Amino acid sequence: MLRRHYRAVLWTTLFALVLAGLYWGSKASLSARHAGGARSRTYQLSIPPTAQSPVFEAAQGDAVTFVIRSDRAGELYVHAFEEKAIALKPGGEVRLTFVAKDAGGFPLHLHDPDGSMHHIAMLEVQPK
Repeated sequence: MLRRHYRAVLWTTLFALVLAGLYWGSKASLSARHAGGARSRTYQLSIPPTAQSPVFEAAQGDAVTFVIRSDRAGELYVHAFEEKAIALKPGGEVRLTFVAKDAGGFPLHLHDPDGSMHHIAMLEVQPK
C-alpha cells in the first residue's frame, strides 16, 4: 500500500515538473519573439526612383528610416505616418525616421513646387 502511494507521488511530481518546464519554455519563447519582433529598417530612396514605384516592407512596430536623395525640389509625404511634408532640395539628402504603428499600405508622394503630385513608392507594413 505504501509503495503504491510513493509511486503516485512520484508520477504526480514528474507530471508537475513536465508541465512547469513546458510553461516556462513557452513563456521564454514568446518573450523572445516579442522582444526581437521590432526591428530597425533603413531604406535608400532616390528621387526620381531608380525602379518603377518601389515597394518597401516593414512589420508593425518597426522603426523605419528613409534616406532620401533628390535631384529636384519638392515635398515628400508618407501618408498616415508623417503629419508634415519633408522638404527636398536638388542634390540634397534628408533622413526620415518613424515607428510603423499601423499595418497597411502607405504611399510616398512627391509634391512638386508647381503643385503636381507624383507617386514615388509604397510602404507595406505587415501586422504583428
